[in-house]
Amino acid sequence: MILLGADIGNTHSSIGLFEDGVLTDTIRLSSALQRTEDEFWFYIKQFLQQKNVKTTDIQDVVISSVVPDLNFVFQRLSEKYFHKEGFFITYEKKLGIDVNIPLPQQVGADRLCCAVAGYSQYRTNLIIIDFGTATTFDIIFKEGAYEGGIIASGLETTNWGLHNKAAKLPKVKLEFPERIVGKNTENAIQSGLMYGEVAMIDGIIDRIIAEENRDFKIIVTGGLGSKIIPFLQHAVISKPSLLMEGIYEIYQKNQ
Repeated sequence: MILLGADIGNTHSSIGLFEDGVLTDTIRLSSALQRTEDEFWFYIKQFLQQKNVKTTDIQDVVISSVVPDLNFVFQRLSEKYFHKEGFFITYEKKLGIDVNIPLPQQVGADRLCCAVAGYSQYRTNLIIIDFGTATTFDIIFKEGAYEGGIIASGLETTNWGLHNKAAKLPKVKLEFPERIVGKNTENAIQSGLMYGEVAMIDGIIDRIIAEENRDFKIIVTGGLGSKIIPFLQHAVISKPSLLMEGIYEIYQKNQ
């Protein structure tokens, strides 16, 4: 069985192939709102050809989206090129966990996917940190309940904001400078962004543990997580493909 998974994010979209439940490969595309289904298909078609997969081999298209304007685009893509309706992940689907907040519809599909995959694999109290357009923290209790989370500005978003709002501040590479005290503007911004992110993450983890009075496993996912992990005081588990694994997990629970 071959599934096509789509993680549609605010900045980038990831397309993944699952063969008999195993994520075999992914590609990353820009989530440009002006793109049509035909333009997305141009890249997806090349991806499938590289993997020697035909459109008729795809059993279903499973979509996690936090960009409502692209939902219809991917639905049309699914119908036009795969002749499938497309399976969209929402809080109303069978998740295998409870969503213990007053307005569950406010939880992004990406965060639900990470929560479901994390709980399925570890069955314990979890803090899941996802580095994307936003840096998000999601809390799952070992009883099988999503309890809420925290949303902070992502590194790339903050970097872009500083550059665009302050005329003399350049956009910098998201790398750790050798010293925390910068000797030039670029290093000073890098220090504020990178060490600031580390301090924010460690501090929020400490506050979650104190408020909930529980021990947690901490999972890190998302593009920039690998750069941050070595500088954290807390021990974490790196799971770069957690969201995609959740896409597959939720689809299977609903068959």
